[in-house]
Amino acid sequence: MTPYSNGGETNLNDLVFVCRRHHHMLDHGWTLTQGNESQWHFNPPTDPSIPRGPP
Repeated sequence: MTPYSNGGETNLNDLVFVCRRHHHMLDHGWTLTQGNESQWHFNPPTDPSIPRGPP
């Protein structure tokens, strides 16, 4: 998944529904990767200056 703000396309194949909390996490350094067709993983920021705790 590539965010629109980073050049991602606006199409259904690049769309992931997330709740408000997880959307906030994505806006603040967390990343989302796909494990398989139905499994997604939230990955904490690698930059130590970004808080890793819940928003």
